[in-house]
Amino acid sequence: MELTIPSYKELFEVTQDRLRRLRQKAIKQSGTLDACDEFMFQIVGNINLRFNSMCLLIENNNWDGLFAFQRTLFELQLAFEVYMNSEDKNKLVELYKKKGNFEIAFKWNKYISAIDINEVPKFPKEYGKWVSDWQSNTTQALKQSTKNRTTDTWYEQATNRSTKDLSYEYLSELDYYISYDEPSNWIHPQSLEENLDMNFNQRLEEKNLCMLSIMVKRDLQWLMNNIYRIQKYLKIEKSVKIAEYFNKICLFNDQMQSFLNEMLNER
Repeated sequence: MELTIPSYKELFEVTQDRLRRLRQKAIKQSGTLDACDEFMFQIVGNINLRFNSMCLLIENNNWDGLFAFQRTLFELQLAFEVYMNSEDKNKLVELYKKKGNFEIAFKWNKYISAIDINEVPKFPKEYGKWVSDWQSNTTQALKQSTKNRTTDTWYEQATNRSTKDLSYEYLSELDYYISYDEPSNWIHPQSLEENLDMNFNQRLEEKNLCMLSIMVKRDLQWLMNNIYRIQKYLKIEKSVKIAEYFNKICLFNDQMQSFLNEMLNER
């Protein structure tokens, strides 16, 4: 039996349009949109983009990379939860930027140091000094804003809490296991035999297919709830278009769940 794989393409574009319209309405209401609210839209836009990438893999009957993608989507959702529950959103965005500057400076300094060690064509000495000072300054700025390790994620630094603790509070223990803990085995080389058989064909075991079904359902719930929460947060009135959009998400979820269940039944 040939299974029909639902396409997310139309809904991906509809979600982009919903976000654009919400952003335009927010600007129209207040005359501007501050950096914090722009950041909020960026997170949800990236969730939509990441989920679309996962659906493209599924549509092309390619299961490799799905679990790694899911972990990054989960972290985006956790970042959104931290943002929406933050009492000082300006401080949160400021820390996000400081963490970003630190990461760039740290990696450039490592890169230039490695070039010097391996005696390949070097950057000018004054450039290396400038990058070293840049790393020192960004490290100091980050440490002044958080007590956490510089290697922690910015939302861990902002809350002084671990990803696990934040997941249990804002999402659930199951979400943490399904979308973060287990996918870590796919990011690290820990699930090789579950991804490939000895004829070098990709595989998707039944337990992983079951987890994928839960992942997809949760991703769509998060996306729909995020749109609703943005609308409520910005005090934008409900509209027929938003209701139609939510119905489309529910319909797509039903179609995707039917497809995955049919796959399970064929095992």
